[in-house]
Amino acid sequence: MIEELQHYIGTDEDKLVLTNVIAVLFTASIHNIHGPEVCDLVSASPIILNLLYKLLTDSEFKDDDPILFLATGNLTNISKYEAGRSAILGCNGLQANEWPSRGVLALINSLQSRDSNVVIVAITAVHNLLLDRRMEVQDIAKKQLNHAGGIKYIVKQLANQHLVTNYEFKVIVLDCLQILAYGNMENRLTILESGGPRLLLTTIKENLGNLPTEELVETASRVLKSLSVCPENKKSIIRNHGIEILTQCIKLDNQEILKTCLWTLRNLSDVINNTEPDHRYINHLVERLLEILNHYAEEPCIVTCALGVLANLTCNNEPIKQFICDYNGIELLLGAIDIALRDSIDFRIVNNEILEPAVCALCHLLNQPSYARLEVERQRIRSRFQAFASLRWTPNEDLAKAVHKLISLLGENDSKLFHL
Repeated sequence: MIEELQHYIGTDEDKLVLTNVIAVLFTASIHNIHGPEVCDLVSASPIILNLLYKLLTDSEFKDDDPILFLATGNLTNISKYEAGRSAILGCNGLQANEWPSRGVLALINSLQSRDSNVVIVAITAVHNLLLDRRMEVQDIAKKQLNHAGGIKYIVKQLANQHLVTNYEFKVIVLDCLQILAYGNMENRLTILESGGPRLLLTTIKENLGNLPTEELVETASRVLKSLSVCPENKKSIIRNHGIEILTQCIKLDNQEILKTCLWTLRNLSDVINNTEPDHRYINHLVERLLEILNHYAEEPCIVTCALGVLANLTCNNEPIKQFICDYNGIELLLGAIDIALRDSIDFRIVNNEILEPAVCALCHLLNQPSYARLEVERQRIRSRFQAFASLRWTPNEDLAKAVHKLISLLGENDSKLFHL
């Protein structure tokens, strides 16, 4: 059959004949039994591949022409298999020296179609390329998509009004962005330039509290987490009401969303004081973080992130320091330290990930001479400080420095402080 179809492709340029050829291939490639074999043969056929690429990159056909859906669908079908992915990326020797490959350019053209069905099958093929288990092939896919300008068209799908309720499609788009952004600064900047942070935050906001779309929020928050390690993306996330939206996210019961958004907030927290234009949102965030210290006291990963955010927010921010003290924040921080030390007789096995930000936050809170109740708070810490004794000699230099700083802020010498 493949040989016959190749013959028709090579000898007949009639559009109806070509459409029928592509339709037969599409049907055969999704056949339950013979589909994998057909896809392998198509992947190894320069004649068929060149026809598919030509159809998708020619401006001869209108968006609603069924041949575009069928041609893209054939690429999607072969992208389910390693040989097909290699062929599309030009890694099988059939498209030597082409960068980006004709296959990638064809899929990017399909992503720009006004036909939703074409876009859906195209993004599925792109997703398959990015999920290849061979890391070198996955890396080639990332580089080619960026080099060919494909990332901006992937980002634009988040605003595709024709697919606004197709949640499965949106999850695939978001997962593509997550793979592209993870560990790749160049791709993060491309996502930023394409308006990614704003569209991601809009996606989260529009789907908050809706159980059927929880996976959508979870995947979008993972993309934000990857972007939030980039200084330029941090600013964009905050400018686009990211603190307000992420604060709403950490009020959800879904622990995966909670953990991911707390990590994102921790990444953002070193610039929030200088970037967030409305301090009301910071107060709401701090209030929720203190609630988390209380409600998730036995969840180290969650507590660690919450403390990291608090440690950064309390640095050189007098209103926030007072807000935390008035909210009983000192007691909550001491409680987190108690739990971290509770099961650790030897300081070498205590949870330093919790202790360091907690002690740093205490230092910041005590460093506010204008606070009226400061002496009361000092006394509260003094009365509980015996538990800190061993931490003066911890091998963790940052933690040891924080403990000694706290001792000096308490206004006592070591011998008096540890014998209260």
